[in-house]
Amino acid sequence: MAKEENQQPLYVTVRFEHPSAHQLIRLLPRLICVDAWQSPQMEWIQSTLHLMAFEAKAIRPGGETIITRLADILVIQTIRSWMAKDPLAKTGWLAALQDKQVGSAILLIQRDPVRRWTVESLANEVAMSRSAFAARFKKLVGESPMQYITRWRMNLAVRPKK
Repeated sequence: MAKEENQQPLYVTVRFEHPSAHQLIRLLPRLICVDAWQSPQMEWIQSTLHLMAFEAKAIRPGGETIITRLADILVIQTIRSWMAKDPLAKTGWLAALQDKQVGSAILLIQRDPVRRWTVESLANEVAMSRSAFAARFKKLVGESPMQYITRWRMNLAVRPKK
């Protein structure tokens, strides 16, 4: 489908509230551009934007929630698109998230921050030896697993309660 002549770029500003998002924000470029007319995901991006526009015009119960959730999905997909293309996304913390075992360990920590994690218990969860896991985690994340867990818990502690 060719780009329609009257289509204007859509600029979106996003505010992140989740603690892990603060790390991500520091790594993202100031502007991420996705050409919805040239993207392989063109149809669903356009459909999502049309649905958001419809919900914005029609004042119906739950409309704001639908728009918010769809916007969340668009932002996540935009970041994923950037991560797949930009070499900067293949280093540091972002590389750690994309690593099968270290990324899995990070998700385990984030999903259950109160668990009494140890390097050994995390290594067991992701099927690695303790020493190999600790070395790989430190190399990719830039801090030891226990430092990461402590920082994650501190981020959660200062996060405003809803």
